[in-house]
Amino acid sequence: MSSLLPPPVLNNREWSAVAEALREADACGCAPHFFRKRNADVAADPRREAVRRFVCTTRRRRTPARDLADGLSTHGFNPAQIDAIALLSL
Repeated sequence: MSSLLPPPVLNNREWSAVAEALREADACGCAPHFFRKRNADVAADPRREAVRRFVCTTRRRRTPARDLADGLSTHGFNPAQIDAIALLSL
């Protein structure tokens, strides 16, 4: 019997972070220089930054950035939410 994942429900703050990351991905094309510039700045919200990195990397690779999923988990996202963000990012 397979276990069911919780539904991919995101709160307003999480949706806001995803929407912002998607806008930035569209605007910058998620070029590698974008991350170097972001690293030079101190991210005000590490959770938002984790979402932004996951979205941009997923877009750039055209496949879910599984290597960055742990960063989202650390910030409280469950596997269903991470899968939903990945699908939105493709």
